[in-house]
Amino acid sequence: MSDARTDAELATELESLSLELAQRLDRKADLAKDDPVASDEIFVEAGNVYAVLRAASERMRDLRERLDRSVRGKP
Repeated sequence: MSDARTDAELATELESLSLELAQRLDRKADLAKDDPVASDEIFVEAGNVYAVLRAASERMRDLRERLDRSVRGKP
């Protein structure tokens, strides 16, 4: 992965993309409220997005904990 974009730019892009995706899924859910098949597809898609974002969040939490331990001199 190239370092052409800064970490802050990537974080801003991630925030923007996650908001856009949430809004898109909300709109789809509103349109599919009377269609159980479409609702199920959106449910699965939302679950997949949730899993990806949760995994990314956990990796960042672990990184922060590791950095905190290293600053405090703990292994």
